Amino acid sequence: FLPGGSVFYPSAHIEIADTVGAGDSFTAGFISALLAGKNTLESMALATRVAAHVCQHHGAMPQHPQHFKRYLEAELGTPA
Repeated sequence: FLPGGSVFYPSAHIEIADTVGAGDSFTAGFISALLAGKNTLESMALATRVAAHVCQHHGAMPQHPQHFKRYLEAELGTPA
């Protein structure tokens, strides 16, 4: 929610492998971006990309943690 109303941010168009962890990863991405100083829309964009990334893999944990760490660092622009 923003002053004056709410906003809509579209989901990513991906091939879904598994939705386990989608909501948790969205929330984690959103909060992480806010804590990194991003505004609400930037945080929504990052959260959407993180959740999409998680949904493209089976299970709640990434199969390659270092790959996911590099992905987050690239998205946030700071070390994860």
